[in-house]
Amino acid sequence: GEVCIVNPKLALKTGDLAQYFDMDSLPIQGFFMGKVCIKEFNGGMKFQNGDVLFARITPCMENGKAAIVAGLDEDEIAFGSTEFIVLRGKHHKLTSMLATLTRNEEFRAYAKSQMKGTDGRQRVDSNALLGYEIVKPDNKTLREIEDDLSKLYHQMYLITIENIKITELQSLLLARMGKSN
Repeated sequence: GEVCIVNPKLALKTGDLAQYFDMDSLPIQGFFMGKVCIKEFNGGMKFQNGDVLFARITPCMENGKAAIVAGLDEDEIAFGSTEFIVLRGKHHKLTSMLATLTRNEEFRAYAKSQMKGTDGRQRVDSNALLGYEIVKPDNKTLREIEDDLSKLYHQMYLITIENIKITELQSLLLARMGKSN
């Protein structure tokens, strides 16, 4: 709770068109989302670039579903499943550190221990995550760690975008080859 805001308040009005991401958009490996669509807002978790999404429902949470929100326009607000928990650095941008934390086995074990509900539909209460304790370095070290990690995550993002383009091109070429035969 000292370093992170859980589910920051953002404004979207019912009926506003916005980018929407469902649970399938959150990867188990890597950190960048796919499968976006534009929908009218009618509820759900709201987020912006730099936020980290963490699946709060079983079995998605145990499988490690998490993502860094990227690729939105500046100040754009998107929304997604009510089964997301949105994490944001409190006093500093901590995107890369929070993303790394969501894949940490100890963190996920803690989150699992905080689940409530019936079998098969258990969920982590987002406020329970505020009680997870980490060693908090001084602000200078915190910024240095985030800067170093963010460079690595930016490279992963660029590679992910390139892979998407290559896959799209491959599909296009295969479709054209099939038409010419």
